[in-house]
This record gives sequence, structure tokens and C-alpha cells, in this order.
Amino acid sequence: MSPERGGASASAPESAPRVAADTPIDRSEGALSRNSRDSRPRDDTSRPFGSAQGAATGNSGAPGDAGAALTAGVVLDGVSLSIDGISILQGVSATLPPGTVTGLLGPNGAGKSSLLRIIAGIDRADAGTVALDGAVVGQLRRREAARRIALLEQNVAPSVDLSVRDVVLLGRIPHRSRLLGSFGGDDDLAVATEALAMVGAADLLDRRWHTLSGGQQQRVQIARALAQRPSLLLLDEPTNHLDVSAQLSLLHQVRGLGLTSVLALHDLNLAAAYCDHIVLLQAGRLAAFGTPAQVLRPEIIQAVYGVDCDIVPHPRTGRPVIVFSGPDEQPEPLASASPGARDDTSGPLSTP
Repeated sequence: MSPERGGASASAPESAPRVAADTPIDRSEGALSRNSRDSRPRDDTSRPFGSAQGAATGNSGAPGDAGAALTAGVVLDGVSLSIDGISILQGVSATLPPGTVTGLLGPNGAGKSSLLRIIAGIDRADAGTVALDGAVVGQLRRREAARRIALLEQNVAPSVDLSVRDVVLLGRIPHRSRLLGSFGGDDDLAVATEALAMVGAADLLDRRWHTLSGGQQQRVQIARALAQRPSLLLLDEPTNHLDVSAQLSLLHQVRGLGLTSVLALHDLNLAAAYCDHIVLLQAGRLAAFGTPAQVLRPEIIQAVYGVDCDIVPHPRTGRPVIVFSGPDEQPEPLASASPGARDDTSGPLSTP
């Protein structure tokens, strides 16, 4: 994890200013500041913020401005990407309201990670735009984008063994003084401590990175992203390699942050339980977009994943729960059924 530089770039109209595509980008960088067109004084990003308050949305309009309300959040408009002549994304469009949690779903190779990197401004789309709170990401300066967007990719870890304190402080890099180029003072430490508390890991501050479990490391990485003070949090398979308890706890913490968040997930039931909206990709195209109840339907899951399932309401929350059926659980035609052909493994066991 290099603390050298950071930023973002993405597709934009040809007349819009662009930064050099070969400028190195540090994925650890990205935290909150207001739209660069906003002339009002900025909030002090070194102040701790409470989980109930989350982070400011950074809307470009003045309070009460109807236009600002309409453009807040994340707007994907016809995002397309090809690599070496292979289409990765094709015309993906969706509007993600501010302060909501969106699950980014789809089979392997559907384009989830590529779309996250384009939203973050790390990669450029061939066509289409991504707007954050009314500002086109591709038109933001790298430093500005790095302060507003935090992306946590898979298997990101420090290249050297650091303390948890130092790992989280990496999130303060975009707020370094340009003159001094330093960070880690009392203000930055207060932000790091607050970020760890927000993910339930305040007691890990003085631990060494290599002594942490997988779940603890994931919490610390999210705390690092929160220390950046982003208005947009992007997580690529944050529950990967975590046990069930750690998965539920982590997603509960993310949901309680109050941030606009996009999570690439494989587990459809986790997405149904913790996400406000679902973006479902299939072969780079938008297969469905809406609430979990609208998207996670048997016919849609069958078309995208090729599996049979039933949807039942959760007994406590009422949210959809997907019950999958394997190939040997499909009903057989009566004509092909023969006594003793196979045991009924779905029935009760009989005692000797």
C-alpha cells in the first residue's frame, strides 16, 4: 500500500479537463471535501464525526436547493468499457440516492470490479459518465477525487508490518499539508481513533497488522477508508474470507455509517438483508436495478445465474430470503419416476 500519491480519473466530455492517465494512483487515498465549485468554507476534515451523522454529502448546491437534491448521490450514465477489444461494461445506467447502501451483484466476470474502479475514478470508461453529488468524477482534480471517494479493493494489505494506528493513518494522506507533506498529528490521530470506533475496532489501535485475524484486518481497512472522510465508500467483496458472524457484523457496521456506499457482493442473501438497492450485472450489461424485492426474483436469478430458487420472506424483517435448489432437488416427471430409483434425502430419517 503505497502512501505516495492518489487520485482519480474517469470518462468525461472531450472538452473537459483531464489529468494525465499515467499519473500513479494510490487506492488508499480518497476522503471528503465539497464540490470544487462550492465557494463556501469547508468543514474541518480533521474533526471526528459520529456514526449517526456519517459524513457530509458534499452537495454542490446551497441548502434547500432543489437542483442539488436531484443531483445528489451517484449517477451512472451509459458507462461502457472495453479492454483489448473485449467488452467489459455496456451502457450501465443507474441512480444511487445519497446515504443509501447499494449491492453490486453478478456472476464472476460480470464487470463488478471494473465498474467500481470507474466509479472511483481510477479507471476511465470508454463512454458514459459517473457523477458524484452533481460533479462529474472525471472532471475532478485528483486530489479532490481522492478526498471524496474511498475504494477498498480485494486483498489490499500493507507491504510492511505496520501498527493498526499507522494503517488507519494512511487514510489521512489526501489531507496532508502541501507544504509540510506530513500527517499523524493529534487531529489525524483523533480521526483515526474515531474511525476505528465506528467499525467496532477501537481496541485494536496499538496492535500489529500481522497479529490480526481476517475479520479484524477487514475492519481496520474500512476504518482506514473512513479516516479519509469520504462522501462515497466503495467496497469490493468486503465479506470475502470472513465467517458468518464477521460478515453480519461488518455489513451491520457499514449500514450504520450513513454514507453512500456501493458493495460488490457474491452472497445474494447478504445483499437482500443489508442493501437498499441492487445493481445486477450480467456480462457487462445492467440486468436489473431496484430494491432487493424488485431485483431478487426467481425468474431474474434464473436468467442471470442459471439456478432455480424460491423466495420467502424473512420471519423477522420481511426482506427476501433466497432458497436455492440444486440439480438433484428438481421435481422429476412422474413417468420417469420408479420405485427405489433413489432415496428421498429431503424426507425425515426413519429410525432402525
